[in-house]
Amino acid sequence: MKKRNHMLLLLLLMAVILNGCTGIPARDSREESSGEQAGVEEEKDGFSVWNILQEQEADTLPEEAISAEEEAYLYGYETLPEDQKIIYRQILKGILERADTVKITACPQEELNYINNLIFVDHPGLFWLEQQNYSYTYEAENTDAAMLELRLVYNMEKEAIDDLQAQIDQTAEEWCAQVPKDGSTYDQIRYIYEFLGANVKYEKESVNNQNIQSVFLNQSTVCMGFAKATQYLLQKMGIFCTLVTGTVMPDQMEHAWNLVKMGENYYYVDTTWGSPEFSAEEGTIQDFSYTYLCCTEDTIRVSHTPDESIPLPSCTDDSYNYYKMHGSWYDTFEEDTIYQVLGNSITEGKEKEDFKFADENSYRQAVEALAQGNLVERAVQDFYPFEPGETYSWNIGYSDWERLLTVYW
Repeated sequence: MKKRNHMLLLLLLMAVILNGCTGIPARDSREESSGEQAGVEEEKDGFSVWNILQEQEADTLPEEAISAEEEAYLYGYETLPEDQKIIYRQILKGILERADTVKITACPQEELNYINNLIFVDHPGLFWLEQQNYSYTYEAENTDAAMLELRLVYNMEKEAIDDLQAQIDQTAEEWCAQVPKDGSTYDQIRYIYEFLGANVKYEKESVNNQNIQSVFLNQSTVCMGFAKATQYLLQKMGIFCTLVTGTVMPDQMEHAWNLVKMGENYYYVDTTWGSPEFSAEEGTIQDFSYTYLCCTEDTIRVSHTPDESIPLPSCTDDSYNYYKMHGSWYDTFEEDTIYQVLGNSITEGKEKEDFKFADENSYRQAVEALAQGNLVERAVQDFYPFEPGETYSWNIGYSDWERLLTVYW
């Protein structure tokens, strides 16, 4: 009996590793999907990963190792074994060529899904591609040696990509130009953290909120947009930054944040949760938080749980704890100390005073004394130089997840 050669069409709905915290539409399997993928724009030290890869011969790129210089910025790629790196490079080749279809070495569906997701982890500039779905075909016989043909999906017309890319790059360059060039790596990361928090709105219904268009073109996004924009800008500045996804308390909502590296140490950054437009706890008036700026895993895992999509390094160095660096960190609650700090803050005419506590018990004591008690009122009466008929007001904001309490004068 003769064997027949036949083709199997496998439609794949990709598991969305880069969901973001909200605004992700559910997708149904399609009878047919087709499309194209396009370029990558990530600069480091004055040049971009896009340019490096474009300079290589297209037909040899998949067989060559990505250089150590490139690999240092491609965190997802770096975690793969060599056989999966080959498939990664094959897919990336098709992306760079803006191909309708991409031929890759055959592999299990789960493996293909994982590798493709890592490309999106590494490349925040892929705003024109539908990551969530694609289709592919392969020869049923001898599938171990077969090549898969991926048909990739665009979310826009190919002709529109270059124009939108130019607009994004213009805005990104303008923003990067404002970063103090003589600052340390930490100073530059902090600037981007503050800048995005102050200039981009957190808005659940923002258009294209799962990619960087929402940030650079509309200045309105959700967590995925914040995280990808943070990565995009820091990579342009030559700073290692990658994407982390997972869930956050209290409802295990999907979320995205970043991992950065300074020297030999890694740190977490969550630009979304630092933004005054976003409050992790509804009803608070906390205007801006530095808790998630270059923080440790112990700090972020109180509220954030990374998924298991990528192995993450240890993040234990606390050298860049903003509140320790600025004298707002308290190992214990001592009423006399807090009273004096409040008095000095009033005397010096500050706009606010932060109190960040090392443990839950100390934080609760502070909330009871400042938010529920009369400690602030006593300090105001003793330190503020009242004129006849003059009044003085204040507000108190607090975040239980962060053990952070702020008095606003």
